[in-house]
Amino acid sequence: MYFQVPDDERYHIDTSMDDRVVITGINVRISQNQVIQDKGKTKALIVRATVVEVDGHLRLPSGLLEIFARRVIAHSDAVLDVSGEVGSPDYSDRAPALSGSGPGEPGKPGDNGGNGSNGGKISIFAETIEGSIQLLAKGGNGGAAQSGGNGIKGTKGNDHDRCTPPTRGGPGGSAGSAGIPGKGGDGGDISLVVLSPLKSELIHAHVDPGTPGNPGQHGNAGEGGDGGKGGIVYSEREPCVPNLFNRKPMLICPPRPPRKLCELGNASEGPPGASFSNRPSISEAGNIGHLTIVNGQGDDIREDIEAKLACAASLLYLELALREAETLYANSDESNALDQLIWLGRLLVKRTVRRSLREMVYDAGLPNEISVNSDEFEALRTKTFLLIRRLSLGLDYWGNQRNFVPLVSYEFYSQALAYLLDHARIIETNYIKYRDSLNDWKEAKVHFELGIAKQEGLIAYLEDSLRNIGTLENALVREIELLTCAYEASWLRVKSTAEDFKNAVSRQSSCAFNDVAFAVGTIAVAIGTAGTGAATAMAAWQAYNDFDKKNHDPNDFFGDLAEPKYKIEKIIEIGNGIQGVSKGLSEIRDMLNPKGILPPELPNDAGKLLMQRKDIQATVEPFRHLPEAKAYLAEIDNFIELVTTRNSKLIEYNILSNSRTELLSDISKSSSEIGRLRQQVNRPNVQHLPEFVSFMSRANMLNKRVLMQLLYQEHRALEYWAGKRYPLTISRDSIDHLATIHAQTYLKLVDSIENRGREVQTFKFSDRLAHFSFKNEIGLICLNDFKNNGQAVFSIPYLPFTQMSMVRVTTVRISLPGIAIADRGLATSPFGLRLTHLGTALLRTVEGEVIEFSHEPRITHIFYQIEDSVTRGFSLGGSETYVKLTPEGPWCLEIQKQDKERVNLSGIDDIIIEFEGEFLPER
Repeated sequence: MYFQVPDDERYHIDTSMDDRVVITGINVRISQNQVIQDKGKTKALIVRATVVEVDGHLRLPSGLLEIFARRVIAHSDAVLDVSGEVGSPDYSDRAPALSGSGPGEPGKPGDNGGNGSNGGKISIFAETIEGSIQLLAKGGNGGAAQSGGNGIKGTKGNDHDRCTPPTRGGPGGSAGSAGIPGKGGDGGDISLVVLSPLKSELIHAHVDPGTPGNPGQHGNAGEGGDGGKGGIVYSEREPCVPNLFNRKPMLICPPRPPRKLCELGNASEGPPGASFSNRPSISEAGNIGHLTIVNGQGDDIREDIEAKLACAASLLYLELALREAETLYANSDESNALDQLIWLGRLLVKRTVRRSLREMVYDAGLPNEISVNSDEFEALRTKTFLLIRRLSLGLDYWGNQRNFVPLVSYEFYSQALAYLLDHARIIETNYIKYRDSLNDWKEAKVHFELGIAKQEGLIAYLEDSLRNIGTLENALVREIELLTCAYEASWLRVKSTAEDFKNAVSRQSSCAFNDVAFAVGTIAVAIGTAGTGAATAMAAWQAYNDFDKKNHDPNDFFGDLAEPKYKIEKIIEIGNGIQGVSKGLSEIRDMLNPKGILPPELPNDAGKLLMQRKDIQATVEPFRHLPEAKAYLAEIDNFIELVTTRNSKLIEYNILSNSRTELLSDISKSSSEIGRLRQQVNRPNVQHLPEFVSFMSRANMLNKRVLMQLLYQEHRALEYWAGKRYPLTISRDSIDHLATIHAQTYLKLVDSIENRGREVQTFKFSDRLAHFSFKNEIGLICLNDFKNNGQAVFSIPYLPFTQMSMVRVTTVRISLPGIAIADRGLATSPFGLRLTHLGTALLRTVEGEVIEFSHEPRITHIFYQIEDSVTRGFSLGGSETYVKLTPEGPWCLEIQKQDKERVNLSGIDDIIIEFEGEFLPER
């Protein structure tokens, strides 16, 4: 059968808070893609999932990375890195500060390097970590300091002017100082809280401090400016004058040369700029971070780990994890379902949980957070332990025994499914409209509020179902008591016929009776684990008991409200091999004490025979010619049916208690959740919280599961109708596909009828084929029970129907020869009998296979008229709602309570029960 949390509902991503991303899911693979960086706002990634896979290098500088998971799977390149970043600015590969811009100007001082940022926080809470992983929460290195700028050479001195001496060069520019390097960041925090043992060589965790930045270099001082130049100064030559007397103009220059006036030396260089004699500044490294590893070694540590795990689990995660466990269970993967439920149980047995994602304080899931004991949390806790309990009883996901069959007709399912399919389409449409309108919160809110209204209607339905369970429980208690008395009486008959058989064998054979088999030892029963597996059932019981020991609330029984007298408390472990069966038989023989004559104290947890009828019959086969062997087998058959039915009813009682608690839990959770979501939906800025999507998804899935449950029951009924086993394959959960499965069921029914190859035959009262006398066939003990108590539990002999298949009885009549009316004034007034088929049906197919079914008791009310000596025929089934019964299995006949004082039973010398019905000849 197909059950699957939809792909778009396997995890929720909450980005409603600016600085963090929260992922809640089932199986989540995290990588750098999940770190949604928007201008550096993302500072935290919180992941809650059953399985978290780490893929590649995930970098979240100085951030918070918190993982809560049952399993963390690290791939070969897995790195979780919240190391701090290098301080900014960092001048490792950058130019020094600027030199002076003009002659003699000082160099610029170097800038300081930035301090490295502190390492972030990694917190992992898990049951197991698989693979090799690097966890880095190092401090960021400090930024390197900038070197100082160089001073510029001083200005050049003035040269001489005539006989004015040259000036000295200007001073050089001062050197620029180096900046201060950044400090190293502190190492961060890494916290590993892991339940199972860790392989230390696979965990590489580093919380190293950041190193300080590299120091800069002071700049170089500028040289002094060059001095002005000196030289020799001469007098100037007299100027030439024009000759005004010549026709052609010409100059007349004096003949005397210039004379030397003075001689000046060069001026000295200017002084150099100021330089630094001290070393450039250095900084410190950061502080080392904190590394904490808490690993499950010893009970005290495990308790501490489980408490921390429980503290780190969000309600949304717990809900999704429970959905996954239910999915595994519904798909018959009971072993993995149990592992998931035990994991949840470890979290839920601790009574603290954060109520919703919006109300969490995201530190690391450790003690300083907001915790509450909410109704929703308690409901999850109850549901988890109910499912563990259900697994331990060997029940299917729906809470039924594996051979359960509803005694209703195809017409009933056809009408019910037609209505539910139409209803489910409406719900699915509302969900899709909500999902598709998430960009328009106004419209989405309308559909969400419609979903809440639909869920409130479901609460009313659950409350009505709860009221019906009480009536069924009371009826079951009554039937359990009836069957207990009946099988104790049957045990005495088995003992008596066993002695007769033993004596007959001893007279005709040299074999000791023990070589034949004292078959009582093979009749005892163990837990009905067909389909679940004994190992899973045993593990579920062990887990349930372990959790019960941890529970400190005397008023809490993990939702198991069955009365102690009827509560199933023990499993007998039966192995698959001969040794395992021998061990189980030995234990059961000790319980039964076959050497005594007292009725057996059978385990109150039964449902499955260690040896089936055919095995017992095969053991006695060499002696079948003996009348004593036939009588012995008949009593064995009767005893098996009584014990199996009684233990089946014990399981049914526990099922009802389980269902009652489940309903109370669902009602409480739904009411609390609806109240909380109604408040949240009207708050500002809460559009599309994961809780809203989850609520709508679960409402849609719930309707589909109701449909699947009905299809499952229809399929079980099909096998009863058709007398043939059919596979049930539901490959997807779309409404159209479910409607197709329903249509195919009808075609299988038609096909099974057409392929029988023979006509259905009927038998009437006059045929005396199903004519049973308590005195001759059923047993005097049952007759005496009826005479003394007004009731008798009995089993119809199997032998009259051995050549027939698909035997079903349709009508019954009863004769009570010797009965009298105590009050003669009411002699003409009929009194009431009640004939109850107690719910174990054996159906022999046309191929000769015997299929065993368990169903609810069916009651037929019969009116007995003394004067007629026999009742008219009363219908046993075959109406539009109910199908026909099989004759085999325990029945109970009793006088109606209000008529017991009216009749005198002491003169009854026999009880005759006759059936009409139908059958198919065996092939």
